[in-house]
Amino acid sequence: MVVSINEKFVIRRNTMAILPGSSSRGSYSKIMEVGQTFSLELPPFEVMNDSLLHYCSDLKGSIRGTKAILGSTSTPPVCINANLDMYWFPHKSPFMPDCVWIALHHVKDLRFESNSQTSLFFSNGQSIYLDIGIRHIQSIIDLAEELRYKMIKTRNRTRSFTFDSKNGLQLVSEESNKYK
Repeated sequence: MVVSINEKFVIRRNTMAILPGSSSRGSYSKIMEVGQTFSLELPPFEVMNDSLLHYCSDLKGSIRGTKAILGSTSTPPVCINANLDMYWFPHKSPFMPDCVWIALHHVKDLRFESNSQTSLFFSNGQSIYLDIGIRHIQSIIDLAEELRYKMIKTRNRTRSFTFDSKNGLQLVSEESNKYK
């Protein structure tokens, strides 16, 4: 089902991808969810930014955070919400008008189509064609997986404290906070 909505949209766990489109009215986004597809009259980077703002961040800040963790990359994945395990990646530079954003947790498989085109299959059986080679999109997915892994590792690190009535609470040991 394809519907057009103009109300405030926020990416959720069932959102699979945000694809760009253009019409005589300007840029829009095609939103693919598990049970429906609809369009928004905003370009994909604005949909991403608005959703990140809902979860207390923004696109530029999320990209800066990713680069601090993974190093410089032209296709930085972002963590929309770590508690909901929502990690997304762009198939090319995030601010390009034809950039497609994809939810890591919905990627099921990739299929080679040509040196510059790949089919990406989602958890619900739907698929999209991307104008990118399979090795390149796989390396972008690997970056998103690495971000997810490092975020989980950082979130789950352990710390040990002691309490001394004279000196108060003191850190005894802490697992390394290094990302690499």
